[in-house]
Amino acid sequence: MASLEITFLSGKAQQIELSKKQPISIGSHASNDLQIKGEGVASMQCRISWNKKGYEILAANSDGVEINGTMSGRTLLNDGDLIRIGDADILFVDEVDLLDLESSLP
Repeated sequence: MASLEITFLSGKAQQIELSKKQPISIGSHASNDLQIKGEGVASMQCRISWNKKGYEILAANSDGVEINGTMSGRTLLNDGDLIRIGDADILFVDEVDLLDLESSLP
């Protein structure tokens, strides 16, 4: 099961489990699944969704999103990737589901 572990500069932390069926929107507007306030955070900053190969992050503007210290417009996420938006560090955690692995074996 994949999830996002969010840590804010204030010390507040939260976790969001990702779904292959429902994307997660991130931005400063209250309508987002994850709302992040702060300077430079767009009302809709990005979206994380399943693309049949893995979870990918897609920036909603031309500025991109900082992933592991590099700006990117679209990236396939890997376990341990660090996304920085405003005053939040978002760690992508993709724990391998052993049941899924067993069911894919011949």
